Amino acid sequence: MIRRNSRSSAIGGITLGLAVPIALVLAAWTMNEPAHHRHGVASDSRGAPDVRFDPTVTNFQAVLQGEVLRCSFILRNESTNECRIIALETSCACATVSEGVLGVVLKPQGSIIVPAVVDTKDKSGQSDSTLVAVVESADGNTLYRATAVIRSEIVPDFSFAPPFADFGEVVPGLRYTNRIIFTPKQFSSLALQLNGEGDQSSPFEVSISGSSASSSSNITVSVILATPLVESRSDMTRFLRFKTSSARSPEVLIKASAIIVPDVEVQPSIIVLSAKADTNGTVRLDLRSRDPSVVRSVSAVRSDICVPIAEEHVEKEHLGSANNRHLLSVKKGAILGASAIQVGIAPVGATDLSQIKLVHVRIRNL
Repeated sequence: MIRRNSRSSAIGGITLGLAVPIALVLAAWTMNEPAHHRHGVASDSRGAPDVRFDPTVTNFQAVLQGEVLRCSFILRNESTNECRIIALETSCACATVSEGVLGVVLKPQGSIIVPAVVDTKDKSGQSDSTLVAVVESADGNTLYRATAVIRSEIVPDFSFAPPFADFGEVVPGLRYTNRIIFTPKQFSSLALQLNGEGDQSSPFEVSISGSSASSSSNITVSVILATPLVESRSDMTRFLRFKTSSARSPEVLIKASAIIVPDVEVQPSIIVLSAKADTNGTVRLDLRSRDPSVVRSVSAVRSDICVPIAEEHVEKEHLGSANNRHLLSVKKGAILGASAIQVGIAPVGATDLSQIKLVHVRIRNL
């Protein structure tokens, strides 16, 4: 990523700009030693190329999440060519470099300071941010690439796992629980609460238990899903916001999601019929079941009374070897004036009437 805009950040109430004054740039051309690093441990390079950073790695070791890391590298031209810096790239948006060095010409054996900054607010754990300088010889025949790494081990105030509550495929009418564990790291007195009143229509409920009175105590967030009764596959997603007592990470957003899959699905869920409809025409229904099944009955619902539809008005077709998908063609003349079509479907070999699942397709009559 080529950085086009410089930025400044504050540490300890002092704001430091990234742009390098021209006087400093000019003075740095002939420097032979790297500037003093106030933070981090510099690693020496080995087998140095013609154009290189010195040092090649600055290691800040353990830092707190949210800290802004600042360091400087010396870009050395050890070739026999006069070279111009044509691009500066970083491996992530969290890292920025000074634009003041772009376009600067380095004489043979010349060098320049390249300041760099890494913002750790959105990072955790082992972190390597890479800085690349692209340098072109004056005659345009040679391109050099120098690489440096800003390394750190970012210690957050707390961590939580898993990072989301994914219930996967679930069945209607049941309750499921997914637990997320918050573990204090640098911040030993972590407190957590659901941010806001929540969505009253949401199928997800949240409860919080435990406390971090000591650094060894975890907080458990239980996300409970009470699946509604549905007759077709439904995707449900909500974002749960939690307020924390950490000033560096005051809010946590957790995604909760589930796919509710009924035992039997039918498409379409509603059909529209006109009083002038061709009575010899048909409507087609696509039924899918979790397990191998058979269609036991097809009825027209009139005034809340189910009237079986004669077999000659219904054509049945099985799709696939699993016997869990059925296509029904129902003549329109058999359902005109009805409010719904009711289909009874049961597992293969079922003998108990209680095993029959009933699904409905609503009819809108024009």
